Amino acid sequence: MATFNYRALMPDGREEKANINAVDIEEARQMIKAKGGMIVDINEAGALDKEIEIPFLQRKKKVKSRDLCVFCRQFVSILNAGVSIVQALDMLAEQTENVRLQECLKETKDCVEKGDTLSAAFSRNPDVFSRLFISMVEAGEASGSLEIAISRMAIQFEKDNRLTSLVKKALTYPIILIIVLILVVIAILAFVMPTFVDMFASMNVQLPIMTRLLIGASEFVTHRWYVLIAIVVIIVVAWKLYSHTETGKYQIAGAQLRIPVMKNLVVKTACARFAQTLQTLLMAGMSMMDALDICSKTMDNVIYKDALLDVRDNVSLGSALNTELLRTQLFPPMIVHMVGIGEETGNLEQMLESCADYYDEEVENATQQLTAVLEPAITLVMAGVVLVVVLAIYTPMISLYDNIG
Repeated sequence: MATFNYRALMPDGREEKANINAVDIEEARQMIKAKGGMIVDINEAGALDKEIEIPFLQRKKKVKSRDLCVFCRQFVSILNAGVSIVQALDMLAEQTENVRLQECLKETKDCVEKGDTLSAAFSRNPDVFSRLFISMVEAGEASGSLEIAISRMAIQFEKDNRLTSLVKKALTYPIILIIVLILVVIAILAFVMPTFVDMFASMNVQLPIMTRLLIGASEFVTHRWYVLIAIVVIIVVAWKLYSHTETGKYQIAGAQLRIPVMKNLVVKTACARFAQTLQTLLMAGMSMMDALDICSKTMDNVIYKDALLDVRDNVSLGSALNTELLRTQLFPPMIVHMVGIGEETGNLEQMLESCADYYDEEVENATQQLTAVLEPAITLVMAGVVLVVVLAIYTPMISLYDNIG
């Protein structure tokens, strides 16, 4: 990807000066034109012209799938009541609680009033309205079934929100337990151990190595806590930077597929999202190539993203979809066989819908399994930490009593 500086006259008459990322200058021109801009000047940015972006420090306003689901359902209801698109957008902008979505709807309404199609207006905010959503709206406009297309997107957003919620639910409790464990250890080192240090110093016994290490850790936390904070900050910053690099993305994605318990959840989530997205797009009349391209962009795991792009390229050359899914070795036999049956019978959409429903349930089961494994494991670790502290404190005292005896 390259960065290009450009100046363009926008539909509202203002001159926009900004940077845009694209593969080449032609793609950059197309992206600017899609926003309705008339290009005055465009050139590739030099190293000093590029905007410096630190991903984890940039605060972006999020629009959740739940908010988009509610918007789609309300939009369809208003349109079915005979209200015009402009009036519907105006009404929804006023009652929407999400500030970012409200801004986008107002901008969309203004663009539609100036003559843009609804899909083109939505495409001005790609960070809120995904390519999947825009493509569905475009297909609905072309076929005269806009309400049906948006209703399908409401279902899509609802399922996507459910998948995301299930994954978060599986990870939230273990994370809370880990945080509690860290706080307990810090509290013991900062407040409990110092009360025993003087007592240990007065003993004429050789302290066990475990006790000496614990005393050293306690002194470090008590007197050099700022170093500990600095180390934590450096680790967090380094992890965030690393996870946004290409190498980091692939290594993290690979690790997710190597850890047995995590792999189960990642695979089933990817299958559920793939099946429901592809089914939605094919039902809207989109071509298989475009549908697979959009499906790849909905994948959270970059390995699945690349695999679906390869599937798209090979299917475009005449290969069967189920053959290509099998070749990736990422999709379970269940979804491969179901897709194969759908291709043979000409009923692919229904088979994908069945797969999506099946893997929705499997994701829920996988989250329960992950929680069932992590909870006792973390509890055992907490018990082990407490046991180590107790032994470190009482072993010297027992040794002293033995010597006195």
